[in-house]
Amino acid sequence: MGLLKKILPLAGVALFVYLLIKVGVRDIFSIIAKANFFYIVLTILFIIPVVLFQALKWHAILKNQKINLKFKDVVKLQLISIFYGTVTPARVGSFIKIAYLQERLKNFGKAASSVVIDRAFDMLAVLIFAGIGTLMLIGQFPKITIFIFSVFASSLIFLMLVISKKNGQRIMRFFYEKLLPKSIKEKTRKGFNEFYSSIPKKRHLIIPFILNIITWIAIYTQVFLVARAINMQVSYFTIIFMVPIATIIAEIPISIGGLGIREASLIGLLGVFGVPANEVMSMSIITLILGNLIPAILGLILAAMGYNLKSINTKQKNAKIHNLKKG
Repeated sequence: MGLLKKILPLAGVALFVYLLIKVGVRDIFSIIAKANFFYIVLTILFIIPVVLFQALKWHAILKNQKINLKFKDVVKLQLISIFYGTVTPARVGSFIKIAYLQERLKNFGKAASSVVIDRAFDMLAVLIFAGIGTLMLIGQFPKITIFIFSVFASSLIFLMLVISKKNGQRIMRFFYEKLLPKSIKEKTRKGFNEFYSSIPKKRHLIIPFILNIITWIAIYTQVFLVARAINMQVSYFTIIFMVPIATIIAEIPISIGGLGIREASLIGLLGVFGVPANEVMSMSIITLILGNLIPAILGLILAAMGYNLKSINTKQKNAKIHNLKKG
């Protein structure tokens, strides 16, 4: 089983290589080489608002939980989580923020709740966009589309219930009581209670959710700018509502960062709108490099430098002590 877990994520990579060969490596890189420089620059510049909105969303959740972190530290943690999310199946590495936050709070339940809400909001937003996207396909694939839409709608409702303070605690307590072994249950009871007790009230989550919607619009606008860069004949709304479906499919944990799974999904989805596979692959590769790898590299640098909240806290305390002595 352990060997399977190690090998399984390589399935997506193998699929990506297969698609490259099948579609035509020369054709793909020929399209990339001819990409419009103006739109490429715009795509790179869009990294800034995307990361800032991601950080603003999480920062708003933290403030509602009375967790005081400087915005610059939230931005740095966001970049680190992008790096870990990029190199792990189903982007589970993005939960690294819990470990960093735990260093400061010494309260796992509280640290976890802010990150889980943040991630749940991501899934909620993508499910909303994807749900609309499936309705756009209903004319071509009525039965399959209705099934997929039902799955997305059910997932959306379940997620909304789980992050609801009252209903979520009831649902998760059922799984907690029925499925966890007694030995683990005792150890995690405190964390479970702290998790739900620290979730902000619904009205305090409205602004973070609005910021989250804006974030995903910015992310998919980035993809559209890449589509324009390679002169792809596709509308803005097609990108906005089709790419989220591929985003969800890419969460299947058989690839690193969704590589291969995402491209295969996009080829099928955008193919319905007459987009050639070589253009889809070119768009995906450019988006991966500019939209994912650049912020991931910045996150890697921060992680390699040993950035953590514990060291920040120590520096702040030392600075206060120094100022008091000086005063």
